[in-house]
Amino acid sequence: MEMLAIEAQETPVMLGYLKESSDGEAETIVYFVNEERTTSTIVVTKKNKNREEACIIFSGKSPSGMAISINPSPQFPAKT
Repeated sequence: MEMLAIEAQETPVMLGYLKESSDGEAETIVYFVNEERTTSTIVVTKKNKNREEACIIFSGKSPSGMAISINPSPQFPAKT
């Protein structure tokens, strides 16, 4: 993931656990974006006690600067 910081000038702005366990194993999705918000990369990681792997699943450009846009007021469905 250091490659994204050096080559693409991107930094992680969002992380979500897809799987998390008490023994230290984890799978995450990480969203990277550059300072101008014109490029982004989505990475999935998998970590266990012996090693960590990462896979780029998407990388793209947004000339308009909308590579990331956070919803300031998400409207979640009502609980039933």
